[in-house]
Amino acid sequence: MDLTVVIVAYNNDTVLLDCLKSISLHNDIGGRLEVIVVDNYVNSFLGDIINTLEYNYELLYFKNESNIGFGAANNIGVSLASSDIILFLNPDTILIEPVFGDVCQKIISDRRTVYGFTLIDKFKKVNNSYSIFFEYYYLLPVVKLCKKIDFYLPNKLKCFNKIVWPWGAAFALSKSSFIAAGEFDNDIFLCNEEPDLLKRIPSRTIFISNKRIIHLEGHGEIVSEERYFQYFKSLNYYFHKYKLS
Repeated sequence: MDLTVVIVAYNNDTVLLDCLKSISLHNDIGGRLEVIVVDNYVNSFLGDIINTLEYNYELLYFKNESNIGFGAANNIGVSLASSDIILFLNPDTILIEPVFGDVCQKIISDRRTVYGFTLIDKFKKVNNSYSIFFEYYYLLPVVKLCKKIDFYLPNKLKCFNKIVWPWGAAFALSKSSFIAAGEFDNDIFLCNEEPDLLKRIPSRTIFISNKRIIHLEGHGEIVSEERYFQYFKSLNYYFHKYKLS
């Protein structure tokens, strides 16, 4: 396999199936693509649905016995992966153009690459595509200005490697880099897994591609209050973990 896509599901069958169909539609590496779906929803029938459909790539479905969290489920997906290039996708993402060949080429040429995308909403408006590490939030006005001047400036200025990270809805890196960094922190249940991971890859090369992926931003049955709670809980954990408070 050249590339493995890892998707974590939780009670979001409709958007996930749309995501899987879009992967088939824009698969530019054929049978060299592997997709692993890790399901955190205990009462899920997603596996039964997936088994009735046909795809032009290898598809593996794994169901957890409990909701172990987003990062931990992704770790399981990576452990099952056959390739050394991992693309993490949220279930509410839709491919609208081929991306896999470009991801492979970029990461093979530089194994330090952390490959992000230009995320857009369903109206084709540019969405959140990369963010700033919390400890550099004082630079947020500067980063916002840079985005307006040149959205792809992180590809041109090395200083951005230290400051920004690709949005977690869709990003890729080598499996070896992911494992060497210690994988996603299992103590983070939801939100902020990506900056925590990438902080542990100090030699990273951030690349924001002009390849577009739709990110619907909002899926499943989890209530917004719970998501906010998990966000601030993980944020507090991040600050204490790296002694930033």
